[in-house]
Amino acid sequence: MLKFLLRIIFISVFVTFLIYYYQPINLFDKNDLARIKKESLIVFGVRVGPTSYYEVKNKLLGFEYEPMKEFSKYIDVDLSIVQAENIYKSKKQLFDRDVDILVGFDTKDNDANAKSSYPYHR
Repeated sequence: MLKFLLRIIFISVFVTFLIYYYQPINLFDKNDLARIKKESLIVFGVRVGPTSYYEVKNKLLGFEYEPMKEFSKYIDVDLSIVQAENIYKSKKQLFDRDVDILVGFDTKDNDANAKSSYPYHR
């Protein structure tokens, strides 16, 4: 009976340890948000187009520009936008941490190394 109780206690402690130290998948890497807040700058890689981001008479506009602007205000950092030439260069910039978030790319081109959000406009 004592061996049975010791096994139950050991299994309970082991499972508790695993649950406590298990890290869920986050949109940002563990230190990305801290780095963004420390630099006080978030960099978005954006595909230029009429539905995402464009400039008219020195005014920035676009359906996806507004959430970028509001998100940067929400986390209280400055906004920087890098115009993306193509998905491959943009992903390289993302993995090299030159860009923090990519906006306006098709979700069909999934990459196992990149985390994508749920499409908010469906």
